[in-house]
Amino acid sequence: MSWSIQHRKKDDKYRLYSSICNEWLTDWVSRNDILVFIHYRKIIEFQQEMIKLFMTFPHGYEKKNSDCLKIHINTDGMKLYHEFMCNLDCECPDEEISKKYKELADQLLKEKP
Repeated sequence: MSWSIQHRKKDDKYRLYSSICNEWLTDWVSRNDILVFIHYRKIIEFQQEMIKLFMTFPHGYEKKNSDCLKIHINTDGMKLYHEFMCNLDCECPDEEISKKYKELADQLLKEKP
């Protein structure tokens, strides 16, 4: 993700721009509001990365019991993750990501010895 921040000194307001979608992500808001926005986005990104890890592990990790470089492949897990991401509701993807993260994390913690 590539974000830029613009600061307006006259009223000490900020806005956040994304070069990926080529648009402003926020209007002119306070420093605290920008930080809350970034905090929330980072939480969703973390949850999305953890969902991928939960669904695809050990995909992409190096196998250490080999003389040559070999990578674990989890095709079924990658398909499952891809289906989840493709089927997210466009109206509220963040809610679905948070719900799925909680479901998978709770399941993992229940299996903890």
